[in-house]
Formats: sequence, structure tokens, C-alpha cells
Amino acid sequence: MQCRLCISPKTALEKGVLPAEIIYDAILLFSKEDSIVPGSVIEVQQKFGKVPLLFESVGEMVCYSTHNEIALKRKTIT
Repeated sequence: MQCRLCISPKTALEKGVLPAEIIYDAILLFSKEDSIVPGSVIEVQQKFGKVPLLFESVGEMVCYSTHNEIALKRKTIT
């Protein structure tokens, strides 16, 4: 599916103490016709033959009049 990946991590501090917990690593914007459920593994293929990025969807999908969005957390690559 066609999509757009917006990388802008959100962090949360526990009583203002570091290290901060990363809540999500990116937001995936995709078409209204598609649906993603929480916990789905998402592979994002980048342009120009770069290695695909693996994410897990976190939270609920948010629907807008023009598109859908879901927060993603980067999966550990081993």
C-alpha cells in the first residue's frame, strides 16, 4: 500500500528522570481504504532500494477525512 512515514519520536519522562521511555518511533499515514490493527508488524519499503524498516503498530488507528494514521515502534533487528 502507498504510505508516508513521519519519524518524530515521542518520549515520556518518569517524574522528570532520565532515561526517557520512547512511546513511539514514527507515525504511518495511509489511505482510508486500508486498516491496521494494534500489534501488527509493518514492513516499510523505502525508495531507491534501501533496506526495509520493521515496525510494530502501537495504539489504535486514527481516522481522518483524508487518511488514516497509526503510531509505530521500531522492532529490534537481530
